[in-house]
Amino acid sequence: MNAHTYVKKYIAGASILFTIFSFILPSYSYAAVSRVVPTLPPVIQIPTHPPIPTLPKVEIKKGQRAVEIVSPEDKSPANITQKLPIKIHFNAAKFTASVGGVTKNNAYIERITAVELLLDGKSYEIKQLKPFQKEGDVIFDVSFASLVQDASQVQLQARIYTLYIPPKPPYFNPINKSAAQSDPITVLFKQMIGPEGGVAYGPNGVGDVSVIIPQGALQKSTPVNIFIDNAAWETAVPPPDEGNMLGIVNLDIGGVETSVPMDIDIPAPEGLTDSDQVLVVEIINHNGAVKYQLVDIALLINDRLVSQLMPPEFSFPQIFKGGIFGFFVPKKNVEQKAEVGFVKGVVKKPDGQPLNEGIVTISNLPLFVSKTNTKGEYLVPSIVGSFSVTAFDPNTGNFKTVSSAVPNKGGGVILDIQLTSESLDLNNTLTNGGFESDINNWTAEGQVLIMSSLGFLTPQEGGKMVLLTTGALSVNHTFSTLKQRFILPEGAQKLSFKYDFVSREYPDYIGSQFNDQFEANLLTKNGVVPIDSMEVNNPKANFQPINLSFPDEDSNNGKMGHTGWRPAEVNVSQLDGQMVLAFTVSDVGDTIFDTGVLVDDVKITTSDGGIKFLSSPLPGKAITNLPINSIFDHNNISNDTSIPYKPNGVVAAYTGEKGEITPKDGGKCLENVNKTNFVINNHYKAAGNPLNQLCYDGHDGTDFEAKENIIAAADGVASFDWDKDSFHTIDIKVDGKDYKLRYLHLNTNAFGKNKGAVPVTRGQIIGTAGGWGKCYNPTTKKYFACSNAFPVHLHFTVLNPQRQRVDPYGWKATYPDPMSPIVKNVSLWLE
Repeated sequence: MNAHTYVKKYIAGASILFTIFSFILPSYSYAAVSRVVPTLPPVIQIPTHPPIPTLPKVEIKKGQRAVEIVSPEDKSPANITQKLPIKIHFNAAKFTASVGGVTKNNAYIERITAVELLLDGKSYEIKQLKPFQKEGDVIFDVSFASLVQDASQVQLQARIYTLYIPPKPPYFNPINKSAAQSDPITVLFKQMIGPEGGVAYGPNGVGDVSVIIPQGALQKSTPVNIFIDNAAWETAVPPPDEGNMLGIVNLDIGGVETSVPMDIDIPAPEGLTDSDQVLVVEIINHNGAVKYQLVDIALLINDRLVSQLMPPEFSFPQIFKGGIFGFFVPKKNVEQKAEVGFVKGVVKKPDGQPLNEGIVTISNLPLFVSKTNTKGEYLVPSIVGSFSVTAFDPNTGNFKTVSSAVPNKGGGVILDIQLTSESLDLNNTLTNGGFESDINNWTAEGQVLIMSSLGFLTPQEGGKMVLLTTGALSVNHTFSTLKQRFILPEGAQKLSFKYDFVSREYPDYIGSQFNDQFEANLLTKNGVVPIDSMEVNNPKANFQPINLSFPDEDSNNGKMGHTGWRPAEVNVSQLDGQMVLAFTVSDVGDTIFDTGVLVDDVKITTSDGGIKFLSSPLPGKAITNLPINSIFDHNNISNDTSIPYKPNGVVAAYTGEKGEITPKDGGKCLENVNKTNFVINNHYKAAGNPLNQLCYDGHDGTDFEAKENIIAAADGVASFDWDKDSFHTIDIKVDGKDYKLRYLHLNTNAFGKNKGAVPVTRGQIIGTAGGWGKCYNPTTKKYFACSNAFPVHLHFTVLNPQRQRVDPYGWKATYPDPMSPIVKNVSLWLE
């Protein structure tokens, strides 16, 4: 079929179809219609649709490990010149969202769109994610050298961006950006020093604190960091009557121990001379209290204090590893620097083997302890003159006290100590403290006698007392001891006794080398707790002449001196478990003239026992409404015993309220999980910050808002530290107790330039607030005059008899005090 034939057939078919449809359709007739077009109004009113609702604000709440920086793991890159890979992990399933104030589940977080890295709060780089992800890792390669220049640290923080999509139609305005960020971490830049040795400098570079690492001290290239730790500084400041701390160095070499010792040097303070003795000490936590361990001595060289290797015979322990080190000048009293020498020796167990990790304390410098090394060696400083050292084995309870004398300034004594095996019976509590049952429950060594009288000296409780002497029946005619092993009862507050120190060295040999001594110590599982001591040369002995003789002497009319009955006590509320109470009297210098001590009325007080003694340090302010700026942080004791107090990201008040979240503006104050205001004592000020912030992490005292006068919170004796570079401190040693009150950042003191010991009474004006003295800026890492700080405040610290910092408010929460394994906090307020 050709094309013409096809077209002809198609047209014919179409005609047939048309005929069929015409048959089916009905027939209509049409007429002409007139059509009118209406006039429209000038404006057409169209009904409006209901408004599209605005999408509610979405707040992303960070869940556990929802966005985190997972490298560098140790948060301390090796060298500032390196590029450091920073890996950030994110997981949408770890988030929850608050939509319009209502918490929703994680299904509302649909996608992660971008990851941002911030350095010191500033955006460094944003990486977009394609396609959108719910979980993953992002790596940033960061070159810190061009960013931080001379800084020693930088803060990293990760931020993620998310999409929010409503769970059901209508999907109006479906995209709403929101962001969440990780906790910040701090990266410390460490200088690298290798086997060739070198010098590492502090945060301010050359001229600042420096550490000299000799050639061969390190086996490989090792990061070294030196930084300022304000918490360590404030914690380590000694009482003004015991010494001055000239500087603190926090040294970190990543746990590496050097094969030869390192040297540390600091800029010398003004007024220091070549004749001043400066001890280099490691600041440690011993039995919950801040103590010093001697590691070296320092010399003044070209306006710098340089730690120098001690003489070969006193070469232990020196500085072989990192830690917190201080430059310390000891004092005999507030006004007089002490002349010191050194005592060294080896402590051996009863079987003759060296005692490792034993504890050695010395009577005339109670701030110091020495931990024996694997060879049993110890080293402690001593004020020139007589002393006694006590060696103690914490594992067995074995101990020994020996006495000697340092002959001159810089002189030394080698004194080995052999412990004896103790087989003391264990009493359920302290028993027979009045000696009415003779010597029962006690273990005596040497000349120890139960007496009803000694001349006209009679017991203080009941009809009997005990006498310890250095007479002919004492051990080697040298010393006698009396001990009891017992379990401290629940709720014990203090252990007390009375004693009368009697000596034939009086009056002819007062001030000589024949300085016989008495000591009372409590030996606990964590170390030695001194209770009291007396010696012939102690100016506080106030000897009274008396004519009598000891029982083993021929004459009954010998010339002697005695102190009269003296009370002694120690707070034991922080202790628990088994312990040994030990009394020791010892001859020093010779065995010709004897000394004895009468002891009576030994007891433990388990009730309040007068433990509450504090009144308000602010005039006109009751305890119940003291304005608190910053609380004592109960979460501030580190598990690392080399660091007494350390910020750890959680602040706990005595009420149990906690701050755990760093606010957006950073700082040392932390928010609680619910973002609600803190109550504390209903007069909480938050140091001018929002009331939902708890201030501040690692704080070891209480800051009270104070603008004018400051008063004594108890009767006692005040001493001062008022040098221009000090914290403007007043210390009060409380009468009748071994507590100390410390007032910091004062403007003036009420005693002018007098730096001696001044008696004060409760409520007496002792100074004015004003914020003078040192304060520390954690951002610039520098100290500044507190007169520039806002608001003006009083930093108030209470130290218990073990010199542990405690909270005068005690602990009032329903859960256990975080400090309870080391320190027990009880309320000390009278009101």
